[in-house]
This record gives sequence, C-alpha cells and structure tokens, in this order.
Amino acid sequence: MAAPLEIRNSATGKIFPAIGPLIIGVMFGFGALRGLASGANSGHVLVIALLALACLALGFFIARGAFDTSVKVVLDDNGFRDRRAGDVLVPWQNVR
Repeated sequence: MAAPLEIRNSATGKIFPAIGPLIIGVMFGFGALRGLASGANSGHVLVIALLALACLALGFFIARGAFDTSVKVVLDDNGFRDRRAGDVLVPWQNVR
C-alpha cells in the first residue's frame, strides 16, 4: 500500500433512517397546531405536542451522527487501526 487508506462514516447511512421520525414529528406538530386552532381540549393537544417533540428529538438524535466525518479506520502496510477501539493496531497476520 502506497499511502494509508482512511475509512470515514457515511452521511447517507445516518440521514435516511432519521427521515421517518422527522416526518412523523412534523405530522404530530401540525396536528397539535390544528387542535389549538380548533379549540380542542388542551390536555389532548399537549399529548400530541409532546409526541411531536419526542419524534423530532429522536430524528435529530439519529441524524447527528451524519455530521461526524472523523476517521474511523486506517489501513496501511502494518495492519489497520480502529479509532473506535482506542486506536489499537491489528496486524494483518491476525486478520482472517
């Protein structure tokens, strides 16, 4: 190997799973706004608003990993280093 090869996180692997909770959160939020506008019972609107916030929080929690572009694995002549496991060198002789 001429130069070390770096493997990074994929943004699409984190963004696509977050789309579902974000869409559901927006739908619940829209329902809460419609409930407020129509004068519905405030207890039911509060529950719907809390569901909207929970879904949006879950979506943002999942999506935050997409912005982590740090190097996770480095491949070179000696072996590979996994930064997630404490930057330990695994020699190629130990790899099956």
